[in-house]
Amino acid sequence: MNQYKKLDIVLIPFPFTDIKNQKLRPALLISIPLEGVNHGIFAMITSSKKQTWQFDIELENIDFLSQSNCILRLGKVFTLDLRLAKKVIGNLQGFDNYKKQIKTNLTKLFEIERD
Repeated sequence: MNQYKKLDIVLIPFPFTDIKNQKLRPALLISIPLEGVNHGIFAMITSSKKQTWQFDIELENIDFLSQSNCILRLGKVFTLDLRLAKKVIGNLQGFDNYKKQIKTNLTKLFEIERD
């Protein structure tokens, strides 16, 4: 059984550009874990506000994030083997306002239309 759930915020070792060093950074699991391959689709979370990207969502006052205000960067998604994830630090399941924004922005980002 997989220990990860959709909307978990997980610490992931992100490589620096030189690929020799890594830093643990949070990412949001935006998919259900993919059965049989033990992978998940994640979106980056950053504290950097130097520039904004389309579909960014500001996460405010979430106690389990190290910074009081972070940016969920839905324009930076990636698939990752869940064995590389270090630990779950929280989940956005109880944050209905963010769940709605995430769904709306992902729908727009991937141009998903409902019939």
